[in-house]
Amino acid sequence: MDRELLAQQLCALPIVQYEFFETSDLLFSDRVRHICRTECPQYGKSWACPPGVGTLEACRERCLRYPHALLITTMAETWF
Repeated sequence: MDRELLAQQLCALPIVQYEFFETSDLLFSDRVRHICRTECPQYGKSWACPPGVGTLEACRERCLRYPHALLITTMAETWF
């Protein structure tokens, strides 16, 4: 992967911030799931969040299959 080329392409998109990182740096915590379950009104409504993503161990195994990752942050206006 050519990170420099990808970074140039990302600059053309409405992205607030992005970061390349090693998946081995990720922390997997049940605490995050607890916060989602108790505080997020969208809990259980998205395949991209708990519980739709599977167990904590399943997430860990799936993520660590890839040595590198790209995190992208965007912003959107709320319609409600």
